Amino acid sequence: MKYKAALDLRALMRFVFTGGASTVGQYIVLALLVEVAGMRPALASCIGYSFGAAVNYAMNRLWTFKTKLPHGQNLPRFMIMIAIGFLLSYALMHALVDGAGINYLLAQILTSGIVLLSNYLLAVSWVFQERTTD
Repeated sequence: MKYKAALDLRALMRFVFTGGASTVGQYIVLALLVEVAGMRPALASCIGYSFGAAVNYAMNRLWTFKTKLPHGQNLPRFMIMIAIGFLLSYALMHALVDGAGINYLLAQILTSGIVLLSNYLLAVSWVFQERTTD
């Protein structure tokens, strides 16, 4: 079995928009947890990322890719993608904020771009694609 992947400009634009909406939610949660609750930026980023992930799953499943896969198949794939992004997000935020001393908001912008690219590659090639048989 192979996974089909095609360059679909409409899907790419929707994915970017969905990522933007998810990221706005993530940044709001991040800023509230750091500025109001006094949480460390790396942990606050991960909590914000989890919130953004829920928004992202719903929008990508229903709007971007319009997958017909049942949740029992689609959700585990998505969760693996999110786990990879979660770990990558934490590692990058820790390295940039705690290691390099970069402001947490600038670090989050850099981190978001890298994680967006990683997630798109996984989403288009595996998470939201149905298998084809040869």
